[in-house]
Amino acid sequence: MYGHTSSDLSGNILPMRWLSCLTGIRYRFERLRGWREYAEKVAKAARAVAEDVEVYVIRGVAEERTTVLSEIDTLIVVKRISAEEKKMLYVEILEKVIDEY
Repeated sequence: MYGHTSSDLSGNILPMRWLSCLTGIRYRFERLRGWREYAEKVAKAARAVAEDVEVYVIRGVAEERTTVLSEIDTLIVVKRISAEEKKMLYVEILEKVIDEY
């Protein structure tokens, strides 16, 4: 009925589409477990791009309420800047994280 199958650790037969789903969930949780590493990279990039910044990880993962739908919510606090400067700062930090860290 489901095509290819495999068994889980208890010996139950699982359709391949479920295995694919479980693999994706496992991958996502592995990435979320490394939230501190990612947050440190964002903080390092933010400090390199702007002076006098504060970086916080907020909500779910920081409060140890991680689910498969969780994100790593990062708050970067800077002095008053215009909306245009905010956009540019966001892009600079993101590029630095991706390119250098």
